[in-house]
Amino acid sequence: MINAVLPDTSLCAIVRDEMINPAGGIISFIEAAILHVEKAVIVDTGSVDETLNVLNDMQAKYSHLSVYSRPFKDFASSRNWALDQIKTKNVLILDADERISEENFVELRNIMIENPRRGYNLPIIKCLSDGSTKKLNAANNPRIFRLSDNIIYVNMNGNRYEVPYLKEWETFMHWPLRHATPEVISLEIPIMHYCATEESLKRKEDDWYVNVVNRGDATPPSQVKSFKEWKSMNPHAIK
Repeated sequence: MINAVLPDTSLCAIVRDEMINPAGGIISFIEAAILHVEKAVIVDTGSVDETLNVLNDMQAKYSHLSVYSRPFKDFASSRNWALDQIKTKNVLILDADERISEENFVELRNIMIENPRRGYNLPIIKCLSDGSTKKLNAANNPRIFRLSDNIIYVNMNGNRYEVPYLKEWETFMHWPLRHATPEVISLEIPIMHYCATEESLKRKEDDWYVNVVNRGDATPPSQVKSFKEWKSMNPHAIK
C-alpha cells in the first residue's frame, strides 16, 4: 500500500449536525481522511443530532482521533480552540462536506517532504448535485500550514467565515507574504467542497448565515427550516 500519510500533520475540523451532508456525512468524512494524517482533532460545537455520539464511537476505533465538545460562539474562536489542541508540527484544515481524493493525499505527502513550506494553498472546488463545478476564492487558505503561536483565525464578512491571520507580519496568510522567500505556495491539488443546489445555498445564506449566525443566535443548524435542503446528498461525492 502506498504511504499517503501527511508528515507530522493533524487533521483539524469543527463540526455541528453533520450526520447528513452533501459529501456523505460525518462517518464518511472521518473515514476519508483519518488514514492520511498522523493525528486528528475534531471539535463538535453543539450538535443536537447523533454527530457527537458517532464521533465518540469512532474515537474508540481510531486511536489517533481525538474528539472534543465545545459550544459554538463563532467560527474563528471555534477554529482557534481546535488549533490549540493540535500537537503535530503541521495542520490540515477540512470541513465535513469537503474531501481530498486518496491519490491527491499521496501527491500532497510527496510535496510536503520534497518541498517543505510554511503553508500550502489548495484550490477549493464547489461541486453541485447537477454536476457543475466552480473554483472558490482563496480567502480560507492556506489549508495546510505549519502550526505557530503567530497564526490565528479571524472572522470576516459578518462572522460568516474565518480566515487564517499571521500576526508577526500583520497580514492574512492567503495574501502574498512580506518575505524574501515564498513561504506559502499554491498547489493544483483540489479540495472538493460538495453542495446540494444553488437554490439550497441561497436558502442557507438567508436562513442560516443571515438569520442565525449574523445575529449571534444559538439555534443549531438542524433546527433551521431549510437544513435538509442544503444538507441533501450530492450524488457526485467521492465514495
